[in-house]
Formats: sequence, C-alpha cells, structure tokens
Amino acid sequence: MQYNAWHNAYRPPPVGAPRWFFLRTHLDYYFLSLLICDLILSLGSIINIRWISIGTLASGTLCTSQAILKHAGGVGVSLTSLAISVHTFAVLILRWKAPTSNILPLIVIGIICFFLVAITLIPSLAYRDHKRPFYGPASYWCWVSGKV
Repeated sequence: MQYNAWHNAYRPPPVGAPRWFFLRTHLDYYFLSLLICDLILSLGSIINIRWISIGTLASGTLCTSQAILKHAGGVGVSLTSLAISVHTFAVLILRWKAPTSNILPLIVIGIICFFLVAITLIPSLAYRDHKRPFYGPASYWCWVSGKV
C-alpha cells in the first residue's frame, strides 16, 4: 500500500493513461483495515493517561469507552490478521488467483465490522439488567469487568 501511495503522490500517471488507485489489491484493503483497528486499539490505550493522572481507575463513561475501544480494536486486529493470513495462504499454497473485483475484501471487512459491533454491544446490552456493568475497571485499565 505504501508503494501505491508513493506512486500516486510522486509519479502520477501520464495524461490519457488509466489513473492509479490507493487501494488496488485485496491486501491493500486488509492492510488499511488492520491500520484502522490498530488505531482504535491505540485510542483505547491513550485513555490510560487519564488513569495515571488521577492515580486510580474510575467507573463511568470514559471507562466504558476505553473497554469498548480496547475490546473492538484487539479483536479487529486479530480478525484482520486472520484475513491477511488466509488470503496469503490461499494465494501462495493453494495457487488461488484473486479476482480483480474488490467486492470480496469489502465483504470480508464488512463481516469483521459487523462482528466487532456484535461482540461489543450484545454482551453489554444483555448484561444491562445486572447490578454491575459488563465493562468496568480491571487491573490496569478498563476492560470486561472481572465481576461478570
């Protein structure tokens, strides 16, 4: 993907030639998804600055936000890495020729996004009737509450 970005920015196609795209292959889509999921995970980790500044973990909206970001980001990185691994295995070992259409990576990324929404919302909504929240303070940051 960096190679595509380099060519788009510094070596534009000649006039009349087909233009280059930032996302050309399936792996470009998966890699961008991996970067976005890693960004989400990092945003969850940045919230630790708040816990360090006050010296303790506190339940509340910020804690729940951190838990959801870290939960979704971590699982998103894992699933996107799995998609890259399966794609690479299929191309190198099974000699699968990836279609030129980019529908397949968009479907895979859509399934990953749906799964991330499901695993973060369903448990917290299902656990809503209990006295303790599903997401809450864990040892060093907010995560799935140990009191579930």
